Amino acid sequence: TLKAKVREQPDGSLYVSLGNISQQVKGQEEALGLRLIIGAQTIMVPTVYDPSELRSDVNGKVVRYLHDEGTEIAKGDAYIELEAMKMIMALKSP
Repeated sequence: TLKAKVREQPDGSLYVSLGNISQQVKGQEEALGLRLIIGAQTIMVPTVYDPSELRSDVNGKVVRYLHDEGTEIAKGDAYIELEAMKMIMALKSP
């Protein structure tokens, strides 16, 4: 059994102690989900998970689809190319 102590800070963040480890935790709602900042690490928790949707945390224009509609792709394979700030980026499946 683990026992955690949680204390709210004046800035709205949480101070969490678990055993001899303590971290400050901040949360921020964004368009793509909840951004959690735990210590120096950032974790994005998406609000919606729908495998048929294409989502990116980068704003950009779709330049090219790399597979035909309905094609199954493996984890880590690029499936689309986006243009953002004159750079082309390939998005890979999670």
